[in-house]
Amino acid sequence: MTTTSKGRRTRRIATSLAASIAALTIPATASAVTLPQQVSDCPSGSMCVWTGTQYTGSMWRTSATGTYTAIGPATIRSYFNNRSKRTYLHEQPDGGGVFACLKAGAKSASLSGWTLHAESVYLSTYTSC
Repeated sequence: MTTTSKGRRTRRIATSLAASIAALTIPATASAVTLPQQVSDCPSGSMCVWTGTQYTGSMWRTSATGTYTAIGPATIRSYFNNRSKRTYLHEQPDGGGVFACLKAGAKSASLSGWTLHAESVYLSTYTSC
């Protein structure tokens, strides 16, 4: 089968369009990364959670300060507050329910209890808990 230059151009345009659409569907402040991760993959200034213990599995991160942000994964097994400010981990997506204050630089390689099912984070502009 021979591909014409018009056929190659059409495929390039379709591929470019699909990539552009995909980029628009990912929020700029929160994202999920599905490659194997480690704690050092959490960018400075971000709050990161992982679906596995020891900072493994899929990683979700946000750097949206001053707003409640829903956490992507349904279950989180580890986290790293790679920020110079505190972060709140909340039981409910709107910030309701039980919460935990995570100091700057706080991390846990293995979560238990309600935090496994935390549904939102709030990145504060204050330093201490």
